[in-house]
Amino acid sequence: MNSRFSRRGFLSATSLALAGTALRGRSALAHSLSNVAASTGLPADAFLPPPVDVRALASVAIDAARAAGASYADVRVAERHELIAQQVLTEVNPQLGVASFFKYGLRVLVDGTWGFVHGCIPSNDAMARSARDAVAMARGYAKLTKQRVELVPAPPVTGEWEVEVQIDPFSVPLSDYLALIGAIAVAASRVRNAGASSGFLWHRERRAVATTEGTSVVQLLRRLYPNGSVVASAGVGPSWENIISLPIPTLTRASVGYEAVTGPALQDVVKRRAEEAVRLATLPRGQLDVGRYPVVFDGATLGEAFGGTIGVALELDRALGYEADAGGTTFLSPPEQLIGTPIVSPLITAVSNRAMPDISAVKWDDEGVEPEEYRVIDAGTLVDYHTTRQTAAALRSVYERRGQPVKSHGCSVAREAEYVPQVRPPTLSVVPATHETSLDDLCRDIKRGLLVRYQGGVLTDQQLASGDMPFQSAVYQIEHGKVTRRIYGVGLQFQTSAFWKSLVALGGRDTLGYASFFAYKGQPWRTTSQNVRAPAGLFKDVNVISTRLAI
Repeated sequence: MNSRFSRRGFLSATSLALAGTALRGRSALAHSLSNVAASTGLPADAFLPPPVDVRALASVAIDAARAAGASYADVRVAERHELIAQQVLTEVNPQLGVASFFKYGLRVLVDGTWGFVHGCIPSNDAMARSARDAVAMARGYAKLTKQRVELVPAPPVTGEWEVEVQIDPFSVPLSDYLALIGAIAVAASRVRNAGASSGFLWHRERRAVATTEGTSVVQLLRRLYPNGSVVASAGVGPSWENIISLPIPTLTRASVGYEAVTGPALQDVVKRRAEEAVRLATLPRGQLDVGRYPVVFDGATLGEAFGGTIGVALELDRALGYEADAGGTTFLSPPEQLIGTPIVSPLITAVSNRAMPDISAVKWDDEGVEPEEYRVIDAGTLVDYHTTRQTAAALRSVYERRGQPVKSHGCSVAREAEYVPQVRPPTLSVVPATHETSLDDLCRDIKRGLLVRYQGGVLTDQQLASGDMPFQSAVYQIEHGKVTRRIYGVGLQFQTSAFWKSLVALGGRDTLGYASFFAYKGQPWRTTSQNVRAPAGLFKDVNVISTRLAI
């Protein structure tokens, strides 16, 4: 259900036609700039159209929905600019491009039933027509709907907010991007048998959210989706068996400006990572019998495993069955019975938030609710779910018993403005051990086991109750506390609850890693970025399976 941010995904995520043409309704205006960037000092802003008044258009849609008979309506209106700069290891020339999009999505309630319309034409007439169409749609569905929507209260808010940065990426001369990706490649090439590829996808989006209850906010979001890795080869034997690819650790998805990727520090990180990749590539290669072993995960790998199983399992719409015919359900259901019960190792406490500089940082979510920090797991015990205004009412008895208000945690997310808002996890943070336990410390007492580093990909059943992690590259064998060789063709098979209860040790703050992956949901499937910070961890007695024929 989850996938890595592959090169193909990176390119498709930009939605760049690279043809220099405008589509109807200005859904996309794109330019390929690879040929001109080296000879001009112009920034991306020079190629973008004048801004659209997203607040005014949102107001038109809300007024029209109210006049047409909606009991409630909310709208997201967004103008987004994209800038891509990337150099792939196997290609000679870098790619540069910019694009501009205008999109909106409008929800309305009539007789407790949703209607939804989206569009890409930035005009008052288009917004008003969409509002009337959405009301007519909801009125028709209401005749067939038995369960009515209940929204928990949320105070109306007004205002503006922006991700503040020192250097707007769209104000930087495009030639500087060529120099940046060139510097990364040079830094890796200083290490024999090593190389690097890097890419930077920047979003700058001005998004308005308005409701018939009086909310009217505008946010300027600036987000970086980087894609950087260092590749090293042992230089002997079939290439696929001797190549190690490691992510560049400081290139993580975040709400930041261009200043986050400038300076010599990044080049130093690349060089050190290249040295590590070469060292790992030259380890002897071997096999491992299938069976049950202790396994150590680094922070990034543990984070992706946690997010792909537990994190999305805590989406309350899944637990209520709303996603049964789409993204799936969850083994953590029914929620009112499971809250207060142990679901993972008591070593795990997990906190959710959308604070800066995380990639999901906002002042208000896509229903106009201000997100808050909240715990979902406390010492292994389930204490809460990810909620929106529609889903939070299902936990009314739990919240009232605790003396808490019945309200949304601010987890309503429409990754694109034209998408229907969904329950999505904020960034999850697994709290590290209070004592300083290193990755080496976790490995020290293992006589025979595995170390998993820089690996991703979690495949689960439709309830997230069981699955496997088929590793695409090398994992490492531990013998008497030392990493001795690379192992290919293995994966882990697990039952989710048992797997997380088998965690016996967590690393300290120095082992924290960052995982970011796409999760799929809805009908049709929509993707959004899920993000987790987690320390390294030691699991006992994990089922190791073979994923290929013997070498």
